[in-house]
Amino acid sequence: MAPKPGALMRDIAELAKNDEGIALVEIKQSMERILVSVPGPVSTPYESGTFLVRIHIPEEFPLKCPSFYFETNVFHPNVSPNDGKICVDRLAESWSPSITLKGSCRIISMLLSEPNPNSPLNTDAARMMEDDEEMYNRTVLVWTKHFANGIHSFPPYDDMIERLCELNVSPRRAVGLLTNSRWEVEEAAEVLMQD
Repeated sequence: MAPKPGALMRDIAELAKNDEGIALVEIKQSMERILVSVPGPVSTPYESGTFLVRIHIPEEFPLKCPSFYFETNVFHPNVSPNDGKICVDRLAESWSPSITLKGSCRIISMLLSEPNPNSPLNTDAARMMEDDEEMYNRTVLVWTKHFANGIHSFPPYDDMIERLCELNVSPRRAVGLLTNSRWEVEEAAEVLMQD
């Protein structure tokens, strides 16, 4: 069953205005799924990236909070590395029909700015953030460049990616392997050889 159209149509019209960089990309399955693009927040390692967010609209909308998933691969403690599910517990707890989908996207942008390693869906990102925040920020820069069309990067990490790519690995696969090995090229290459 599809959600009630009144409030949803107003929210879709607001998203279609494409202001603040938040833009409606696509509507799927009788308005039950909406795809929007959200810009990376300024002055964060996500800056210059464009992130696609899939919004699942529940039947009870606007009384019930939608669920949100990144379609774009994102390295972040509060984003599941498996399905892109975004941990928006605070949004769900304080949800009211007055919160719009665009307002929800602003909250997701704020989550990119203020990751919470104490409530992780990605324990590797949370651990890296707590152990070595500089490595975490550099890793986010590289992920934003390779997965979200960002323009910033960290040249030493780019060199490591190139070294792995010489082993016939795609740049995106190299980013994942190097992230999992905490940017140890030899360890990443060893994992690659075991695959």
